Amino acid sequence: MADDDGDSDLDSEARFRKRNPLPPEVFYNIDVTRMNGVSLLKIYANARHTVGDLVVSIKKAANISAKDLTLLLAFDSKVLDDAKTLEQAGLFDGASVTAIRFPELFFAAAYEDGTTQILSAESGDVQRTFTNELMRESGAVMSVAFAASGLSLVIGCMDGSAHLWSATSGIHMREYIGHTGPVTGVCCSPDGKLLATACFDRTARIWDFVTGRCRKVCIGHRGSVNCVDFSIDSKILGTGSEDSKAKLWSIDDDKKSELTLNGHQGAVQAIAFSPHGKAIATGSLDSDVNLWSTRTGRLEWNLSDGTCPVVSLAFSPDGMIIAVGGTDGTCKLWSVGTGTSSFTLQCNGGVPRSICTVAFSPAGTTLATGSEDGSVSIWGLDNGELSALKRTIQGPSGVFAVSFSAGPVASKDGKNSRAGLMGPARATMMGAH
Repeated sequence: MADDDGDSDLDSEARFRKRNPLPPEVFYNIDVTRMNGVSLLKIYANARHTVGDLVVSIKKAANISAKDLTLLLAFDSKVLDDAKTLEQAGLFDGASVTAIRFPELFFAAAYEDGTTQILSAESGDVQRTFTNELMRESGAVMSVAFAASGLSLVIGCMDGSAHLWSATSGIHMREYIGHTGPVTGVCCSPDGKLLATACFDRTARIWDFVTGRCRKVCIGHRGSVNCVDFSIDSKILGTGSEDSKAKLWSIDDDKKSELTLNGHQGAVQAIAFSPHGKAIATGSLDSDVNLWSTRTGRLEWNLSDGTCPVVSLAFSPDGMIIAVGGTDGTCKLWSVGTGTSSFTLQCNGGVPRSICTVAFSPAGTTLATGSEDGSVSIWGLDNGELSALKRTIQGPSGVFAVSFSAGPVASKDGKNSRAGLMGPARATMMGAH
C-alpha cells in the first residue's frame, strides 16, 4: 500500500509538471562599457543569475583581479544590487551597463568654452565630454555639481538653463528652465531630492530634482546671486550675492528668507555650510572670509588677512580647515580653531590667475584647485598639512567649477549609501581618498 501511495505521489508530481512546466532559461547579451563610454566587453549571461555573478564573470573575462578593486555596475543611472537577478535588476537582452571602478577619483570640470568634462584625478584622462549643444545660446558652463548618487551631474549654463546628465551613459536626462540670466551656481541637496540654482537675474531657485518642477523662487537680493549651498540636513539654502549680502532660506514653500547676513563690503562670491551645519562661511571680493552662526546669523569669526579678494572656498570634511581661493593665484588653508592661515598653495606656477573653485575629498586627504588659466591641480594633504602636488591637469579653457566623485557605494541592501559619498558642496569629491 505504501508503494502504491508513493507511485501515486510521483504520478501526481509528473502530471503537475506537465501542466506547469518550468519556464525555459533566458540569456541576455549584455554590453559592458567603461566610464568613458568605450566598450569593455560583451557578455552572455543567464537572466536568473545575480548581478554579483555578472560582476565575477566580467572580472574573469577582463582579467581583473578580485583583489585589485571593487567593481560596481550602473544601469539607467542607478547602481545595481549585487543580490538581485539580472531580470529583477531591470536588465534585458541588449542592455548596456557601465562598470565603475571603486574607489577611483573622478572630477567634473566646467569650462569657459562651454564644455564640461569628467576626468580621472588619478590619471588625468578624460572619461566623458559634454558640450553646450542643448543650450539656446553659446557660452561658458559656469557651474557643475554631481548629484548625491554620484551617477549624474548638473551643469549651469549661460542661457539661464540647467541640465542633468547621466555620468555613466552620457545621456541627457532633464532640463531645468525658469531663470532669465546666466546660471552662476548649482548645488544638489545631500538627501538627493532637491537642486538649487543661482542666477544673474537676482534670484535663486529650488527645484524638485526628479521632476524638474520649480518648488521655490528665492527673491530678495539686489544683485546677481553668485553662489548657493544646502545645509547638511537639506532644510536650509544659503545664497551669496553681488549686493554684498548672504541669505539663509527655509526650504519650506511658505517661509521667506529667515536670515540676512550683513557684514561684507564687496560681492559675496562663495558660500559653504560647515559639515556639522552649525556655521556657514562666506567669501567676498572685499578679501574677507566670515563665519556665521546658522541659528542666529551672528558673525562668529573673520578668517581673513585682507590681502586678496576671495572667489572660492570649501570646508574640509572635519570642519577644521577652510580652503580659500583668491584672485592672486593662491589657495590658503585656514584653521577654523585658531583663525590662522597654516599653508599657502602657489597655484598656476605662481602666475596671478584667479582660483575659481576649490574642493576637498571626503577623507580630507586631497584638495583640488581650479584656475581661470584652465588648470586643475590635485594636492595631497596629511592631517590638514600639505604633503605634495600630485598632478596638474590642463583643460581647454578657464575652469569655473569642479565637482568630484569616486563613484557610488552600494550598501548591503542594495540601496545607495552616503558612506564615502560627497555632499554636493561641502565636499565636492566622493570616495575614500
